[in-house]
Amino acid sequence: MLLRVRSITYLAQRINAYELVDSDGGNLPPFEAGAHVSVRVGDGPVRDFSLWNDPAEHARYCIAVLREPEGRGSCQWHEIVRVGNIIEASLPRNNFPLAAEAEHYLLLAGGIGITPIMAMVAVLRRQRADFLLHYCTRSPEETAFLDDLAVLAAMGRVVFHHDGGDPAKGLDIAATLRGFKAGTHLYYCGPAGIANILLAPEPSRQCCRSEVRQPATASGFSAPRWSGRRCRCRLCSWLLFLLAAAGYRQKQRLLAAVSARRGAGRFGRRLLSLFRLFVFLRQAAL
Repeated sequence: MLLRVRSITYLAQRINAYELVDSDGGNLPPFEAGAHVSVRVGDGPVRDFSLWNDPAEHARYCIAVLREPEGRGSCQWHEIVRVGNIIEASLPRNNFPLAAEAEHYLLLAGGIGITPIMAMVAVLRRQRADFLLHYCTRSPEETAFLDDLAVLAAMGRVVFHHDGGDPAKGLDIAATLRGFKAGTHLYYCGPAGIANILLAPEPSRQCCRSEVRQPATASGFSAPRWSGRRCRCRLCSWLLFLLAAAGYRQKQRLLAAVSARRGAGRFGRRLLSLFRLFVFLRQAAL
């Protein structure tokens, strides 16, 4: 479908928000929190971006684009796209849905990974659900939606973590995970480094990797939901790790993360080869 850029807003350093509306002025197909769209500007590459606005809105899609020095697609958005431009877009797809049955929601966002989480926050607030968001960035200047989340931060629903580029000064993930409540579902979107910690098996962690929910964007993927049971199956952990990884388009860093996992063995290497093939076929299809 064809969408028109109605507005461009500065969110933070190197991050712009783009409001997309129907080119004919009508309503857009509905979407759910966690959904993304694939978009193309002119003859540029196809990019996936999470929708960060409230799913209750039917007249617009809102995306955020982080300008990356070596990212041709992101530079094109920042340098070429202007208000009034027409872009190609797919229908919304959702590989990162909220589960309605959770008793508590623990949301973790790293950098631009805040975008699908923002839509989740809008839904959870409307449902008056119990949730807590930990939002990790380098600095306040690089924190998108800082003002929008300030009220929730004052209410204790959002905690900002600015590490200045040193992860050791940021969120203590181990301590955060130790304090989770039974019935908590965890959703994560951000860099692969944090995801490795979330997905790493720990004998002391009472959790079951029963489902994986991941955004199919360049931002990252979610961690498994926690149900309070223990899963001892290394094979299941590997399969679920690769399923989560399938939504991660920056494949070089992700494959390095997968390769670094210990204890993979011959079967793990075969799974890694299958994942490489999956990435190749997915890129060819685009």
